[in-house]
Formats: sequence, structure tokens, C-alpha cells
Amino acid sequence: MHETPYYSSAYLADAYESRYCADRRIYDLDLYFNIFSTLLLSHQKTSTNEPFVVLDIGTGTGRVLLGLIERARDAGLEISNVQLIGMDNSQHMLDVAMKNHRSTTSPPPTWCLGDALALRDLPMLRNPNARVDLVIFAYGGISHLTSDAAADKFLADVSDILQPTGQAVVSLAEMFVLAPGDAETLRNAPPEEPTEIPGLKFSDVVYRESVIKFEVQGNFCIRTRKLQSVQRVPDGGEILLEEKIDTTQYLLWTEPRYAEWVHGAGLTLVDTKMIPNERLLAMQKNQTE
Repeated sequence: MHETPYYSSAYLADAYESRYCADRRIYDLDLYFNIFSTLLLSHQKTSTNEPFVVLDIGTGTGRVLLGLIERARDAGLEISNVQLIGMDNSQHMLDVAMKNHRSTTSPPPTWCLGDALALRDLPMLRNPNARVDLVIFAYGGISHLTSDAAADKFLADVSDILQPTGQAVVSLAEMFVLAPGDAETLRNAPPEEPTEIPGLKFSDVVYRESVIKFEVQGNFCIRTRKLQSVQRVPDGGEILLEEKIDTTQYLLWTEPRYAEWVHGAGLTLVDTKMIPNERLLAMQKNQTE
């Protein structure tokens, strides 16, 4: 787990935006929007006064929420009574999200600095009766919760804030869901090729990222990566603006482990969708509780 937020500077936030969010209309949003629209239309048929609340955990620069707004507008959905909450542990990422939202025709998302293991600390959830209709944790973010029983606590907290009619959708990165023997395959995976991404906000900056160490220890894989923010100058030279070396633990999963995890939180796994490099687990509260 990161000791501090990885995207802890304006350059690092731009590196994330440049690499992952230049086009917000990417594959996983189709599935998130299908769930969002189905739940929203059902909510609107049964409740005209209560807002429909969406919580995007690890929102980053707002890719998922802003993508849902775009798709809802394209589909002609009524979203004036939708409350969108984007939570992240990096203020630099939230600053970009706020700049990215330029719509004047829909309710603006509320961007909150917060912790995935302290959902009830968010201002709009401090009332113990407050509930959420849709929880999203995208891009395999759950594997970053690696302290003792952190994933279990997280899903128990999700169960606590979820409406009985709501759903939570959690992404697992496919490389961290292991079948028998996969740990050895992962342990011997070849190094990742270095990448170079041109900046969006800083057009004269490029971001170079490389994995310099990768290992598997027990139920975790540990990846050390280097990211450089480099400014290109007119004479063809370069200036190193920033360099970060980050070591991150990722929790490894098996299907029996996450099935037990969901059941232990009082939830039912209602669907699993496979998309490139991820599986999305859709869950809801047990109807008998």
C-alpha cells in the first residue's frame, strides 16, 4: 500500500490524466453506465423526492463520474436529482477533477478528500441513516487495501452505507486474481516495457514510467516503479522536473477468497463482468437481512 498518495503533485496528477483519462469514454464505463441507468430509472419510479446517490471511490481525476454524466446526457436521462460524490486521497487529483467538470446542465459532483477505509467520515455520510444507491471502486483499486483485514473492513463499510435496493461494483485487476499455479507465473513475469506519455495540462512535459522491481511475497505482489516528469526545451534538451520512486503492495485474490469476502460482509454477488484486464463484481445486500 502507498505510504502517501502516489499522485501527490500536479505533475503526477497530469501523468495519470494523460495516461488513463485522455478519453473518458472507454470500455468499463459502458458497464458502469448500464448499472447506473437501470438503478436510476427504478429509483425514479418508486421515489420522487430522495436523491439518487452515487459514490465513486478512488475517483482520481473524475473519469468515471464525468463519463456517467456524458452518457446520461446523451441518453436523455433526467439527472437533476442525482447526487454524485467523487472521493480520493489525493487533493491534486481532485483539483484536476474539478477543472474537468465544465457542465452547467447537470448537478456538479461533490469532490471529497477521503479514505476508502473511513467512508462514514465523509460529510454527506456522517448521518448514520445516510445511504448510497451505487458505489463504484474502479481500476482494481481494492488491491491497494493491504493492511490487516482492510479489504474486509472496506466491504463491511460499503454494506453499511448501501441502500437495500442499491448495488456496489468493485473492480479486480485480472493479474491479481490467481488460479492454482498463477503465483509462480506472476513471480516470473517479464519486466514491463518503459512507457512515455505526453502531458495534457503541461504540453511541454513528458512522463516516463518504468517498473524497476517486481516480486511476489505470500498474498501480495510488490511493484517498485519510477516516474519522471521531464520538460523538453526549445534547443532539444531536457530538464528533469520531478522523479518519484514508489513501492506499492497489491493484494492477490482467488475466486474463493473474494466469494468469502462478499458473503462475510452480508452481500450477495449478483453478477461478474469480464472486461480487458479486469473483472467487475456487482453485489447487493442480502435480501434476508
